[in-house]
Amino acid sequence: MMSRQNTYCEMDAAAKDQNAWAVFTTIELKTKLAELQKLVDSGMLSDRSLQHQFIEMGIIENELAEHQDA
Repeated sequence: MMSRQNTYCEMDAAAKDQNAWAVFTTIELKTKLAELQKLVDSGMLSDRSLQHQFIEMGIIENELAEHQDA
């Protein structure tokens, strides 16, 4: 089980990286999301890596929603 401090550190890091996706086009975001989904579906990730990929996918999905609203 992850400690509470590690969880907060990872959430803070994800929040900082969230704006990094804002510079990508919709096509680039969809492509990256598809790549991450293939990686998740491969079953070859550790639990920690899998959790990180889900966080990253959520960030990308939110950015895609922002692109559609614009």
